[in-house]
Amino acid sequence: MTTMTRGPMNPILSPRMRSSRRLPFTLLASLFVIGNSIVVVFAQVATTTTTAASTTTTDANTNTTESTSANDDDPSCFSLSTSEKDCLLTITSNLCEWVYDDTGNGLCQEVTSTTTTSTILSTYLPENYQYIRPPRNEIRYTPWNELSRDLQVLATGSLRYTKSTWDNLGTNSIEQLRYDDLSAEQKELAKALGFEDDISWNCWQNHWESFSWAQLYSLQLTPYLNSIGWTSSGWNEQYTNPPITRKSSWLELSVEQRLNATELCFDRTSYDRLDLVSYGTGYPIAIPSLRFTPWKEIIADNNATRLELLQQTLGYDELTWNVLRLAAVEQKGWHELTPNESNAVNDVFGLDDAGWDCWMNHYDSYSWSDLMNSGTDAHFIGLGWSESSWEDVEGEIDPPESEGKLWDELNEMEQYHATELCYIQENWDRIDMTSNHGPFPYPKPKLRYTVWKDLPSEKQQVAQSDMLYDERTWDDTGLADIERRSWEDLTDYQKAVAIYLGMYQRTWDCFQNVRPHYRATLWDELPLNVSHAAIKLGWDEYLWSGSSSNPEAYGRRWDQLREEEQSAATVMCYFNVSWPGDGNTINLWDQYNDAYKQSVSGMVLSSVFALSVLMMSR
Repeated sequence: MTTMTRGPMNPILSPRMRSSRRLPFTLLASLFVIGNSIVVVFAQVATTTTTAASTTTTDANTNTTESTSANDDDPSCFSLSTSEKDCLLTITSNLCEWVYDDTGNGLCQEVTSTTTTSTILSTYLPENYQYIRPPRNEIRYTPWNELSRDLQVLATGSLRYTKSTWDNLGTNSIEQLRYDDLSAEQKELAKALGFEDDISWNCWQNHWESFSWAQLYSLQLTPYLNSIGWTSSGWNEQYTNPPITRKSSWLELSVEQRLNATELCFDRTSYDRLDLVSYGTGYPIAIPSLRFTPWKEIIADNNATRLELLQQTLGYDELTWNVLRLAAVEQKGWHELTPNESNAVNDVFGLDDAGWDCWMNHYDSYSWSDLMNSGTDAHFIGLGWSESSWEDVEGEIDPPESEGKLWDELNEMEQYHATELCYIQENWDRIDMTSNHGPFPYPKPKLRYTVWKDLPSEKQQVAQSDMLYDERTWDDTGLADIERRSWEDLTDYQKAVAIYLGMYQRTWDCFQNVRPHYRATLWDELPLNVSHAAIKLGWDEYLWSGSSSNPEAYGRRWDQLREEEQSAATVMCYFNVSWPGDGNTINLWDQYNDAYKQSVSGMVLSSVFALSVLMMSR
């Protein structure tokens, strides 16, 4: 017998899953409340339907149903055992449910009751009903220590969360309740914590585990459960006594099964009931949190042994550490690391081969056959890759569109596939963890704005021998031939040298690429925020692509620009010193040598002070 032990509820649909249209024939989901139990029955009914077996009249305004007893000609539940659908959806006076016997054979049987009265609640499923998984509640996937104090207070109220039960999914008993089992106060708190409606709670908190198989069937969820090993009998034996036991671990599921599980709002973290801090939004391997710690905090820890391994063995410096996925060592797969490097990786990050290839290398060093052997090819396919585009070393095939998107621009399925490859927003977007106190989108490369004579000798030598700088072309920005090239136009060796000089793709194209900044980048390849800024400064695609002159704004001094023009200019990494103004060359020594300015200022102050003393002595 299929029963629910949690008390009455308004069962299935939130407003956004209902349809305002009611057709002559529609699916009617009725909840028969028997004592403290609920039995769900589904019948295909008309607004007014009369048969030899029964007469059912539905009042569309009051949404109540009256049913007369059927005569002996009414079909029995047993006679409807041809299929689960026939059992649940055929008109009959008997209340039927689909169950499996000990041998695994399905049969349709009557739901019996010891009571003589029942209250019938009903709701219509729309004609074109289709299950759509609700958006993930990001607040619920935020670790406790990263929640605001106000949210922590809300969670510790009648929802009874603690730091432990928040960070360990599935450990708070409140998550074993469906939305309609919550009190009015608990529902308000759930909304304040980001659960928009009953569907959001039932999926992301409860994962539909407090619903009977019949209810799940009506909601079109049973195919997903079937995929991961559930049957109605096995489910109905457990759902009244949560938590439901998982059929297997997440990693034991096939890719297809994982995709089906995501439709029930599962990821690895929630499916395996793992630690939210380590496994976040379903990371396949625990996150190496140290790798997402800014360099200045690494230095502040005063761990000399770890710092030596990072710098001397793994080759990190401030820039290649702070800009995720930039370090040369992270371009290597585990099999390409030296024994000293792999030992250092284990000592510093606690990673083995699987962890390194996922979190650090993201399988970039794998061939397509390697991806297939590891089972990760499906996720690259989900991001738009194919064997031909992955193996294209000549650059003849364009990479998939996902490669040009920021994390927030990926659709939900793309984010899922990226997460399975150990991407999160920080490393997908290659976030720069360097403190950025300026108005620019990226931290200003300090070394590039250091006058030539103040550069360390080894930096001077590399800039001169490998990038063909000299004192004049370094201090007069925009003169060097290398600055006329976009990052993509540099050779791999020049890119490595640029990184050594403190610049990478974003800072090179924004700060370094010859005035106007980004000029060597094609219009349709500009980042969206940059193209918007360029338009505000007077550019359009035609001017950008075919004109040798700059818009009128580039002929005005910085202080003559309108406020919105200055804001647009900072998006393109201009500031008062670097703005071309009337088009004259910008000289670092004259305009940006802080030491020089301070020394001149000091000399002026000293002269004024000396003159004042002299005047007072008179």
